Amino acid sequence: MILKNAFLEIELDDGNGSILSLTDRKRGVTYMDDARGCALHRLVVPDNEKWLGQFADSTAASCEISSSGYDTCMRFAKQRTDEGRELDISVTVKVTLRPDCDEAFLSFRVENNSPFVIDEVWFPQIGGLHVDRRRPPF
Repeated sequence: MILKNAFLEIELDDGNGSILSLTDRKRGVTYMDDARGCALHRLVVPDNEKWLGQFADSTAASCEISSSGYDTCMRFAKQRTDEGRELDISVTVKVTLRPDCDEAFLSFRVENNSPFVIDEVWFPQIGGLHVDRRRPPF
């Protein structure tokens, strides 16, 4: 899915909402991330059975994407740990991209119905950014 206005273009993975690319449309510069294993969000959830706890992120969960006006919402109904364990934790991410603004606004809402406490939330998680030098800066 591609969200864009006169200033920005954001490409999202249709399956898990990860940010695949960011483009400054005014300068003509694309900032790409290494999408391999990159999740839009990651939760750190402690577990008495594991010393480091468990991790759950958007790459292990499918999302429902809906758009209304300037807002695009991605809802992750259940989170899965790296081992595939389902947690009763849902996440909603909203991306707002107004036509007259050179910034995108991202919000994160979590609903935790699991017996675990969430220690950390990594959001937005964008890794391996680099400038695509094949395109001219103007």
